[in-house]
Amino acid sequence: MTPENLAAWVNGQEGKLSGKTIRMETSRSGDFGYSYGSYEYSSEKGYYVRIWRKNEKGVWRIAFDVTNPLPYRKRDYETN
Repeated sequence: MTPENLAAWVNGQEGKLSGKTIRMETSRSGDFGYSYGSYEYSSEKGYYVRIWRKNEKGVWRIAFDVTNPLPYRKRDYETN
């Protein structure tokens, strides 16, 4: 998948994605790092962890990405 194909797919999604980073750290060597935080996507809420790796050009890339959706609770999604 090319970056252009990925961008087209993301832009075609109907849901809204938002998130908040809770913590980020890098290794002493400066070539690995992690971030974790919370996210909301449409009616789903949860947490994420991302492992980052710096490539040979010095650009940070996601090496591993995990999401953990919270159990659905009707009251969390009701609007008043």
